Amino acid sequence: MKKGSKIGIIGGGSVGLYSANLLLRNLENLEIDIIERHSSLGKKILASGNGKCNFTNKYVSPDHYNDRDFVAKIFKQYDINDTLSFFKKLGLIYKFDEEGRGYPHSESATSLLEVLELGLSDKVNSILNTTVEKIEVKENKINLHFDNTYKEYDYVIIASGNIASNLSSESNNNYLRFLDLKSREINPSLVPLKTIENLRDISGLRFKGGVSLYGDDELLHKEEGEVLFKNDGVSGIVVLQMSHYLNKHKRSDYHLKFDFVTTLNKQELKKYLSSKKDLLVEDIFKGLLNTKLAKRLLRESKINFDSRMVNSLREFEIELLVNLVKEYRVNIKDTYPFEFAQVASGGILVSEISDDLSLKRYPNIFVGGEVMDINALSGGYNLQFSWSCAGVIAKALIERSKEE
Repeated sequence: MKKGSKIGIIGGGSVGLYSANLLLRNLENLEIDIIERHSSLGKKILASGNGKCNFTNKYVSPDHYNDRDFVAKIFKQYDINDTLSFFKKLGLIYKFDEEGRGYPHSESATSLLEVLELGLSDKVNSILNTTVEKIEVKENKINLHFDNTYKEYDYVIIASGNIASNLSSESNNNYLRFLDLKSREINPSLVPLKTIENLRDISGLRFKGGVSLYGDDELLHKEEGEVLFKNDGVSGIVVLQMSHYLNKHKRSDYHLKFDFVTTLNKQELKKYLSSKKDLLVEDIFKGLLNTKLAKRLLRESKINFDSRMVNSLREFEIELLVNLVKEYRVNIKDTYPFEFAQVASGGILVSEISDDLSLKRYPNIFVGGEVMDINALSGGYNLQFSWSCAGVIAKALIERSKEE
């Protein structure tokens, strides 16, 4: 990389801001443009973690991602320790919760964005409210077309995320078609799920319990966490995780099973319900379940319980109630649209990308973050991948400066 090299960064999010900071601290006489479609930088950062910015996870590993081998190569070059060290240099104070999720000490995404912006100098030109319309490679130069003109760069970093990153159902990555790269279809991920069943009567109800995802009747994933019922679907952290596995395993039919009482196994629950023999059947779930949920389960059991006592229930009826509590099924119709997604699955295939994150066919163009076909569970893993991508790209450009 020659002195005075011009670098165009498409996207003023995590990859764009972090890579610009690293480059400015390690190289001199750079001209950097950050081209951002929104009116300010870091809009997705501010929205992460419900505004608290879960920016990493101390337990991060390649196993949390859809392509373990590729991510392992990235983390080998720039890992969480490198990330935390650099954020310290930028002046960020952070902390971790009991599950390893990292947050700014202020628990405000603004704190993280502020240190990233403070690290930029007057050598960084932010071109806001601007969408790149075309990318053109001519010999050793790259032209980015926008606003009825174009600018010439020595290197370009593509960090424009994907549809979910843009907080919109419209992609701003149409310029990528000019590079003719192989990619996988974009789908919303870490997103609430729509159900075939109408859940209006329990809408707004939250519970912590077990959730299992099935695809074509095969168990795909199982974990415990918080679930939120909506009019036409389900949300909550554990459901968002399920959407990741739904994208990972391509099946034709999906359903969820909820365990509303994880502290009791089926036999223990059967014994507990049977012990209420002197109560009316309509009161059998009192002290155990939310009233709205109890009414729904009793209704779906189709047991004729008018004025019946629990001691009149036959064994198969008790077992039916037990199964409704421990394996309540809802059928998945679809995901919610991109506007509700934290990230998206799909993007540029990793087969198009070198280990230093340059494109194999265009070695002066780098890609990082969600624009690639890499996604992970929630918990800080997606942002950590972005920081690591930015670190790898910056290292590659620093090495090239030594060669030139």
